[in-house]
Amino acid sequence: VIHAQGAWDMYEGDTSIIIGISDDGIQQDHEDLAPNIALNTKEIPDNGIDDDANGYIDDYNGYNFAYQMDGTKPGSTESIESYGHGTKVTGLAAAATNNGIGIAGIGYKSKFFPMKTAKRTGGGIVFGYQSLIYAAQRKIPVVNTSWGVVKPLSPIDQSVIDYCLASNTMIVASGGNHGADEPGSAWRWMNFPASYRGVLGVGETSTDDKVVPTSGVGINADIYAPGYSAYTTEAPGGYTSFQVQGTSFASPMAAGVAALVRGKWPALSPLQVAEHIRQTSDDISSGNQ
Repeated sequence: VIHAQGAWDMYEGDTSIIIGISDDGIQQDHEDLAPNIALNTKEIPDNGIDDDANGYIDDYNGYNFAYQMDGTKPGSTESIESYGHGTKVTGLAAAATNNGIGIAGIGYKSKFFPMKTAKRTGGGIVFGYQSLIYAAQRKIPVVNTSWGVVKPLSPIDQSVIDYCLASNTMIVASGGNHGADEPGSAWRWMNFPASYRGVLGVGETSTDDKVVPTSGVGINADIYAPGYSAYTTEAPGGYTSFQVQGTSFASPMAAGVAALVRGKWPALSPLQVAEHIRQTSDDISSGNQ
């Protein structure tokens, strides 16, 4: 539906383009994800030392912002809460390609870096904006945030987004699943971070280009992707489409596209990449009156 194969025929991406995955946990040893992790080679894994002096211990193949709350290792992003939400998200953006198993991530040759921003026991995202600061400090080109909440605008949160943009880090965010809460809520309510200035918000469609009724729309969604019932990687292993519904799974598809665009046209800023994606996408409005 999104013509990914046609895009790959023209450009397969670049391994230097990293997609940061800010989520509740990512299975780092999954057979279809492990080969595509962008290793921080300046760090020595699991030695309890901040080798690269960036303020984060053992961030070699991922970073666990909640490790002190979890009593787990700072370099371990494993979590199977929420039906392996982060692992499912990651596969859609950046599963390994042409390896004879599983699926292909939309970002094709793009790599990813896992960032665990929730407690191991669940309870929602706690360190989301901290992970964005981390990504900006490391100059990660694209970050996917398949999380958010309907709430008042926060100038502090907006300043984090602004810092990311100034650091050449693009933020792609799920547009929210509040569309069916009450009539008109999808238009009237703003889900953040998708609705912050400079963020590419993503709504959800089915594979027939119909906007899913629960999807955030309007300012929440600059673009749409067919995340509904998509087949992806599962924690602790394997593949599934179970519980794959919501804008959480549309967002990583757009993040994979963003990684391709950033690799193809590296001179474009995050805002220019977002607008390029929006302007060159199919107009599905006529089928969603």
